[in-house]
Amino acid sequence: MAQFERYMISRGKRMTRERQFVAEAAFASTEPINKKEFRERLWTQAEQNRLSRSSVVRIMQLLEESKLVQFTEDPDNDFTPPA
Repeated sequence: MAQFERYMISRGKRMTRERQFVAEAAFASTEPINKKEFRERLWTQAEQNRLSRSSVVRIMQLLEESKLVQFTEDPDNDFTPPA
């Protein structure tokens, strides 16, 4: 989480509650993270946390840009998340 926060600061962005929520969910995964499944799971939780669907998508893009998380397109992909 600290690495993502440093990345956000280096880009002149704040580590908001919403960004922390999505990042924690991604970093908690021990298995390959399928982009579509992750997005849909977060959308369900996001409504309870007052987070818009578009924010979830934008934050997922930030996570990928940071190179700290890679999402797979195919649920059968062998990708292992970085340590």
